[in-house]
Amino acid sequence: MVSIIIGAILGNLLVIVSVMRHRKLRIITNYFVVSLAFADMLVAVAVMTFNASVQLTGRWNFGYFMCDAWNSLDVYFSSASILHLCCISVDRYYAIVKPLKYPINMTKKVVAFMLFATWASPALISFVPIFFGWYTTEENQGFRNQHPDVCEFKVNIWRSIEKLQFGKTSLPMIEIFRKVSRRHRPRPRVCRACFSELKPFPLLLLFYNFSINLYFRGGFRETFFQPGKK
Repeated sequence: MVSIIIGAILGNLLVIVSVMRHRKLRIITNYFVVSLAFADMLVAVAVMTFNASVQLTGRWNFGYFMCDAWNSLDVYFSSASILHLCCISVDRYYAIVKPLKYPINMTKKVVAFMLFATWASPALISFVPIFFGWYTTEENQGFRNQHPDVCEFKVNIWRSIEKLQFGKTSLPMIEIFRKVSRRHRPRPRVCRACFSELKPFPLLLLFYNFSINLYFRGGFRETFFQPGKK
């Protein structure tokens, strides 16, 4: 566990230092990457260290308040990491699919607002419900009062539904990557010699076109009517 924590801290710190030291790496996309590395490094510092203490001693040693703080930080930094991935997906979508509009839409002010929302919004589903006791059941609250050496994160049914709703943030990432992959689908390279040899045989030429486009899934009309185009 200690080696994992040290590796996570050093790895994310290396990303941050690399971007800070090299001017060519100071681009819009890497702002999100540095912020993501900072969030992951804080997970190792503020979350994994307490978890290592529980794993080594077998009990919670820091009291009731720090238990809520630990659970809040765990939810907060994990949610922030997910939102950072969403921001990176949006940034790559505009850079690849709409490259001419990318410098206009993705300015430093827009990036600053996205990063502010990424860091501020997870607090609404972490610190607020946990410190007010909205996240768990009354039985678990009573158990925690009687057993201060136990720190378990047990949520009620409404909190579980809320976590599932927040987990849907991965759906936009999947949709964005799907659109980007469709945009850059590889086109078949046409063999000119094959077309010249098959011109006297229309049926074979049709079957050749069909086979190529069945493999590459697209571009039948372009390939068939423009055989000389690569």
